[in-house]
Amino acid sequence: MSSPDVETIRGLIADWSRALEAKNTGHLLANYLPDVVLYDAIPPYKSVGVEAIRQIWEACMPSFFF
Repeated sequence: MSSPDVETIRGLIADWSRALEAKNTGHLLANYLPDVVLYDAIPPYKSVGVEAIRQIWEACMPSFFF
């Protein structure tokens, strides 16, 4: 991977981390494609679409303490 690619990926990870710490689901999901598929270890084991994943994040956000 080239250095610009590495820096882009690091920037995306940093943005996502800040969004998580701020409990900002809009920013967490900003780079997800509309038809994103999420596999999880807890039910529902498979979620499809940004709105479904938004609901999962919003349900678990109260569990995060930063």
